[in-house]
Amino acid sequence: MTLKVLDETFAGKVLEFYSRNREEFDRYEAAKPDNFYTTEYIAATLKAEYAALLKGEFGRFFLFSDDLPGEILGSVSFFGVTSINRSCRIGYKIDKNYRQLGLGSLMVKHMLEILTHEKEMHRIEA
Repeated sequence: MTLKVLDETFAGKVLEFYSRNREEFDRYEAAKPDNFYTTEYIAATLKAEYAALLKGEFGRFFLFSDDLPGEILGSVSFFGVTSINRSCRIGYKIDKNYRQLGLGSLMVKHMLEILTHEKEMHRIEA
């Protein structure tokens, strides 16, 4: 399993992931703009997310399997970064076809390692 930060060239793959899981994800997330499920919107979002990662404000990592290198299995992100007390929050999504396999736990574990060792976060909330 590999966690990767994706740029706008992966907009098609990310759109497939979101579209395939639209019904599931929409039950738990805020309303999205009408153009959310378009390659253009996803590409712009990935570009903005990458810029936010470089600033240390936000980061989204997508999960890939070595067995299915072209298919996104899930994503995990950090957000709500507070630099004063070195804290943030994390969230994750799992493709409906890959639930109950421990992938959420795996992604959270890797995200915690990144946040505590590389970003030096002291408090992380889920």
